[in-house]
Amino acid sequence: MSATTAPEPMESLPVRSTGTPVVLDRREGPFGEVVLRERGEHFEIIANGCFLMDTSDGRSERLL
Repeated sequence: MSATTAPEPMESLPVRSTGTPVVLDRREGPFGEVVLRERGEHFEIIANGCFLMDTSDGRSERLL
């Protein structure tokens, strides 16, 4: 069994201020609500009111 190490901290992310988000779709599922929003040229995914990810940077998704 090998020990896992925590990833190195990411540098600060830029603050997004590209306007008001527009809800493109909203669905209820067995684990709650998922919302797809568009903010400027980027998209956001919100699950049960909790921000999950967007397309503005991508570093965290690439680390996965």
